[in-house]
Amino acid sequence: MKNNINVNALVSLIKDFDYSMLNDAEWDEFKAIDPTNEAQLLKLFSQVTCLEYESMDSMSQTIIKGALSEALSSPDFNFNEVLDRVEMPFAPIREPRQFFLTLWKAIFKKSFM
Repeated sequence: MKNNINVNALVSLIKDFDYSMLNDAEWDEFKAIDPTNEAQLLKLFSQVTCLEYESMDSMSQTIIKGALSEALSSPDFNFNEVLDRVEMPFAPIREPRQFFLTLWKAIFKKSFM
Protein backbone atom coordinates (compact mmCIF):
# COMPACT_ATOMS: atom_id res chain seq x y z
CA MET A 1 0.00 0.00 0.00
CA LYS A 2 1.93 2.91 -1.33
CA ASN A 3 -0.07 5.52 0.59
CA ASN A 4 1.20 4.16 3.91
CA ILE A 5 4.87 4.14 2.92
CA ASN A 6 6.91 7.05 4.22
CA VAL A 7 8.73 8.15 1.06
CA ASN A 8 10.59 10.88 2.96
CA ALA A 9 12.10 8.23 5.24
CA LEU A 10 13.40 6.40 2.17
CA VAL A 11 14.79 9.62 0.73
CA SER A 12 16.66 10.19 3.98
CA LEU A 13 18.54 6.94 3.36
CA ILE A 14 19.98 8.14 0.05
CA LYS A 15 20.15 11.90 0.62
CA ASP A 16 23.90 11.73 1.23
CA PHE A 17 24.34 10.90 -2.46
CA ASP A 18 22.54 14.04 -3.62
CA TYR A 19 24.47 16.57 -5.68
CA SER A 20 23.93 19.24 -3.03
CA MET A 21 25.48 17.03 -0.32
CA LEU A 22 28.65 16.09 -2.20
CA ASN A 23 31.81 17.96 -2.94
CA ASP A 24 33.39 17.64 -6.40
CA ALA A 25 35.80 14.89 -5.36
CA GLU A 26 33.00 12.79 -3.83
CA TRP A 27 30.81 13.33 -6.88
CA ASP A 28 33.62 12.13 -9.15
CA GLU A 29 34.37 9.15 -6.89
CA PHE A 30 30.74 8.08 -6.65
CA LYS A 31 30.19 8.63 -10.37
CA ALA A 32 32.44 5.63 -11.01
CA ILE A 33 30.07 3.35 -9.06
CA ASP A 34 28.09 0.92 -11.18
CA PRO A 35 24.58 0.81 -9.67
CA THR A 36 24.13 -2.73 -11.02
CA ASN A 37 27.23 -3.99 -9.20
CA GLU A 38 26.12 -5.24 -5.79
CA ALA A 39 29.67 -5.42 -4.39
CA GLN A 40 30.37 -1.79 -5.30
CA LEU A 41 27.05 -0.66 -3.82
CA LEU A 42 27.55 -2.65 -0.62
CA LYS A 43 30.94 -1.04 -0.13
CA LEU A 44 29.58 2.45 -0.80
CA PHE A 45 26.52 1.96 1.41
CA SER A 46 28.76 0.62 4.20
CA GLN A 47 30.98 3.70 3.98
CA VAL A 48 28.19 6.28 3.77
CA THR A 49 24.63 5.15 4.43
CA CYS A 50 25.27 2.68 7.25
CA LEU A 51 27.26 5.23 9.22
CA GLU A 52 24.49 7.78 8.80
CA TYR A 53 21.81 5.26 9.80
CA GLU A 54 23.77 4.13 12.86
CA SER A 55 24.13 7.74 14.02
CA MET A 56 20.34 8.26 14.04
CA ASP A 57 18.19 7.97 17.14
CA SER A 58 16.25 4.74 17.60
CA MET A 59 12.90 6.30 16.61
CA SER A 60 14.30 7.49 13.27
CA GLN A 61 15.86 4.08 12.68
CA THR A 62 12.53 2.38 13.39
CA ILE A 63 10.66 4.68 10.99
CA ILE A 64 13.21 4.19 8.23
CA LYS A 65 13.42 0.42 8.68
CA GLY A 66 9.62 0.18 8.60
CA ALA A 67 9.33 2.32 5.48
CA LEU A 68 12.01 0.33 3.66
CA SER A 69 10.46 -2.97 4.72
CA GLU A 70 7.00 -1.85 3.55
CA ALA A 71 8.35 -0.61 0.21
CA LEU A 72 10.28 -3.82 -0.43
CA SER A 73 7.24 -5.90 0.54
CA SER A 74 4.97 -4.00 -1.84
CA PRO A 75 5.20 -5.42 -5.37
CA ASP A 76 3.77 -2.24 -6.89
CA PHE A 77 5.79 0.35 -4.95
CA ASN A 78 7.38 2.86 -7.33
CA PHE A 79 10.98 3.24 -6.13
CA ASN A 80 11.54 5.86 -8.81
CA GLU A 81 9.37 8.17 -6.71
CA VAL A 82 12.20 8.07 -4.15
CA LEU A 83 15.08 8.16 -6.61
CA ASP A 84 13.62 11.12 -8.49
CA ARG A 85 14.02 13.27 -5.36
CA VAL A 86 17.79 12.83 -5.25
CA GLU A 87 20.26 13.83 -7.95
CA MET A 88 22.82 11.05 -7.69
CA PRO A 89 26.10 10.72 -9.58
CA PHE A 90 25.46 7.14 -10.68
CA ALA A 91 24.33 6.02 -14.07
CA PRO A 92 20.53 5.74 -14.21
CA ILE A 93 19.34 3.03 -11.86
CA ARG A 94 17.55 0.57 -14.10
CA GLU A 95 16.55 -1.80 -11.30
CA PRO A 96 15.50 0.48 -8.43
CA ARG A 97 14.03 -2.31 -6.30
CA GLN A 98 17.34 -4.18 -6.47
CA PHE A 99 19.16 -0.98 -5.48
CA PHE A 100 17.04 -0.76 -2.32
CA LEU A 101 17.39 -4.50 -1.63
CA THR A 102 21.15 -3.98 -1.66
CA LEU A 103 20.72 -1.00 0.65
CA TRP A 104 18.74 -3.20 3.06
CA LYS A 105 21.48 -5.83 2.93
CA ALA A 106 24.16 -3.24 3.71
CA ILE A 107 22.33 -1.70 6.65
CA PHE A 108 20.90 -4.82 8.27
CA LYS A 109 23.65 -7.27 7.25
CA LYS A 110 21.18 -9.76 5.81
CA SER A 111 19.04 -10.25 2.75
CA PHE A 112 15.49 -8.97 2.87
CA MET A 113 13.21 -11.76 4.09
